[in-house]
Amino acid sequence: MLKVTRFLYTKAIEHGFCDTNPASGIKQFNFDNKVERYLQEEELARLMEVMSNDKNQMVCNVIRMLLATGMRLGECLASEWGDVDIKNNTLTIKAAYAKSKKRRVIPLNSMALDVLDQLGTRGKHTHLFVSSKTGKPLTTIRKVFCRMMQEANIEGCRIHDL
Repeated sequence: MLKVTRFLYTKAIEHGFCDTNPASGIKQFNFDNKVERYLQEEELARLMEVMSNDKNQMVCNVIRMLLATGMRLGECLASEWGDVDIKNNTLTIKAAYAKSKKRRVIPLNSMALDVLDQLGTRGKHTHLFVSSKTGKPLTTIRKVFCRMMQEANIEGCRIHDL
């Protein structure tokens, strides 16, 4: 309510209806709204089962990569083959795609390396995760992710939680 009140007074000042904003001196209340959600072993098993039988294996591979590395979705979808160092088992996140705006290197475990082996985009596309329908890099997986969560009977899990 305070933010709305401040905004309304700011607009009123801009339009000449008043001269001061009485809400500007009030300290904002910032509450901790961070949510931590981890998949339980049974949930993870159900999700892996759903993914093993799903027709959209490219999105399944994105989810597997998120689970294996803890990357953010945007970082994952923006990753290119030039960012992968198979010799050192690492993937470099470019500063432009990192939330911190700093380049960082992600170690790749065996699950992540298996995902890379299964993609079938190496040498054909610059990006790791490419739509089989359009041939263009994936930009979202939300609809398929929600469907898989429903099929796996998992509630309250967001892509960010992976």
